Amino acid sequence: MKNFDLKKVATELGYLNESIGVNLKDLTFNTVVRAFNDQYKNIQFTRKQPSGEEGPYYRDAVSFPNANDSLTTVADEGSFEKWKDKTLSKYGNVQINLAPEADNWFDKVKIVDDKFKKDKSGFMKGKQSFIDKERKSGRSID
Repeated sequence: MKNFDLKKVATELGYLNESIGVNLKDLTFNTVVRAFNDQYKNIQFTRKQPSGEEGPYYRDAVSFPNANDSLTTVADEGSFEKWKDKTLSKYGNVQINLAPEADNWFDKVKIVDDKFKKDKSGFMKGKQSFIDKERKSGRSID
């Protein structure tokens, strides 16, 4: 008999859209890899990790949000620790939602924090204001 994964089938049919909530201080790269078990399979190369040992750098990694409306690709433990340290220093021990079943690649990781949302919103408004001024003056933004 084939191995039947009821949770996977229920998720694919839209009955489950689970997300995992965790405080940033408790989040580890291993947790990320386990949560996104459909990703982190394609090793692009290896490089030295924070532990001092060689470790994989994944081609099929997940992107984590930044307050400046950009995303950081978390492809190995080193990139994860750098993003985590930067986020902790700016926003503290915020709540992180990991959503492996999110429809869009950019919705797979969310930061649940009012200050982060406010900073991101302010950055986006400033960017839109710049674009509007450039268009109004007849310049291209391409």
